[in-house]
Amino acid sequence: MSLADAQPRTIDDTELAQPGTQVITVCDRAHEELPHGARWWHWSIADPVDDGSAAAFDRVVDDVETRIRTLLHASTSTSERSHR
Repeated sequence: MSLADAQPRTIDDTELAQPGTQVITVCDRAHEELPHGARWWHWSIADPVDDGSAAAFDRVVDDVETRIRTLLHASTSTSERSHR
């Protein structure tokens, strides 16, 4: 998974209201600003800027990648069970 071209962006309430929309925040401030009713997860992940090393950034990328894979696996497993 490459985040080389990834850019943060603002998401509006209309997008959040769309069926199937799920949001993952890693910033405490963003987490606090989400409207009620949005389907979201908050992952409290240390800001690698505080450490400043390439290794710290690599650890965060690995952590996020692992969490996304776990979430996708759980989502796929749930979907497969519901179709039986």
